[in-house]
Amino acid sequence: MDIQRPRNDSAIQHIAAVAAAPADVRLKKDTRLADLLFGSVSGLVGKLVEYPFDTVKVRLQAEPIVIDARSAPPSGRTLRVIRDMLAHEGAAAFFRGIAAPMVGSMVENSVLFIAYNHSQNTIRSFHGLAPDAPLSIPQLCLAGAVSGAAVSFVLTPVELVKCRLQVQDAWHQQPAAPATASSAVPAATAATHALARGPHSHLLQQCAPSSIDKRLFASAPIATASLSADAAAAAAAAAALPASAATTAAGLPPRGTIGMVAHILRTNGLAGLYRGHLGTLLREVAGGAAWFGTYEVAVKAMVDASPHVASKNDLSPWSLMAAGALAGISYNAALFPADVIKSRQQACVHDASGHGTNASFLAIGRDLYRAEGIRGLYRGFGITIARSAPTSGIIFLTYELLSRNLTVETD
Repeated sequence: MDIQRPRNDSAIQHIAAVAAAPADVRLKKDTRLADLLFGSVSGLVGKLVEYPFDTVKVRLQAEPIVIDARSAPPSGRTLRVIRDMLAHEGAAAFFRGIAAPMVGSMVENSVLFIAYNHSQNTIRSFHGLAPDAPLSIPQLCLAGAVSGAAVSFVLTPVELVKCRLQVQDAWHQQPAAPATASSAVPAATAATHALARGPHSHLLQQCAPSSIDKRLFASAPIATASLSADAAAAAAAAAALPASAATTAAGLPPRGTIGMVAHILRTNGLAGLYRGHLGTLLREVAGGAAWFGTYEVAVKAMVDASPHVASKNDLSPWSLMAAGALAGISYNAALFPADVIKSRQQACVHDASGHGTNASFLAIGRDLYRAEGIRGLYRGFGITIARSAPTSGIIFLTYELLSRNLTVETD
């Protein structure tokens, strides 16, 4: 006996349609969904490549200012930082705090490409152009600047947590000594006063403009080669003090991303996550204009130079990487001092009570320039350029290949 089963014709037709559909279901080109997915993937890949370089860069930028203004900063800083990290913290230190930046890079690049394409559409609409009309290079740079301003609001809290985590081991690795805290504090104060009265007092600035106090000796070893004998002796005595003389274990933030975020919110509130935003905004506006502008110029030059290439979609992967590498160099060269000041503002923040200082963007930049000149504002520039070229090349390559192979032109 046949049993009649109820049939759902619409469900059967849907299954048949899915089975008959092509395997490479594609997204519409230049849509927010495509920019979201492709930007996330390209940001993730790029972050894996750049992060070790970025950790070294932040360590360089956050070092105390102890250089005699009459002499050049010591050479070989980058190699020294790398060597010290390997010797004292191991290779894992280069990836310290990568969890938040991994998520942040996905959000960052998604917002960046969405804002860039949306800004282009807005410019076309403002000038009454067709949706697919090409824009001039100045217009593309403007779109890049707007996208940079938008992404700065995402980047500031992510980079602040990243900077704190990247220098966290330096905070916790403080030398112990048999002296007690009660006897150490007066000694630290006396040593500090001796330095403040000496001829090199203007050199001993760290993060706050007038913070010549025991935080100097708690945060990093002091190079005393350029100091006078009295000042050097005072610095050496203060450097030998126990960590409790300046920063207690309870005052330091706990290790890890979640603990760091909780510490910032507890001590400084939500506004604490946006410390250094001015530097990020300046860097991203100038950098965004340079990044997208240089990339578009390089791509256009490559297309025009080859008679066999009709558009960007015909360029080889190596050409796309080369254009992206040039864009990365331009991004960092556009306003690098803003990034140096921002890193110091975000990383060098713990004082004797474990709370953040309130040194302004301009104050930090002024003190760094007075102590080290223009070279001080370009701390870590070499390793930043070394990391930005391949990273930016990979980001653009990933985005373009995903867009080329997984999208169709919009109607």
